[in-house]
Amino acid sequence: MDKKVLQLVGNYPCKKRELAMLYAPGVCPKSALRLLNAYLHRADGLLPALERTGYSHHARHFTPKQLALVLEHLGEPFDGE
Repeated sequence: MDKKVLQLVGNYPCKKRELAMLYAPGVCPKSALRLLNAYLHRADGLLPALERTGYSHHARHFTPKQLALVLEHLGEPFDGE
């Protein structure tokens, strides 16, 4: 995994809802979660990689390794700045 991606992990929340809100600013939290889940399923190879780390769609948090995988596949979320 890219060292730059691993360094970014500390800059982002591990709660799914909070991360979803960064990827979909201005959208209600429930819709943002739906969008994030859609991104996770559409990104080539991301869902299998997450599942190898023990990811469950019922989880409310990402582990640091799972968060790094998300950032690696989806890129950094829009932060509004």
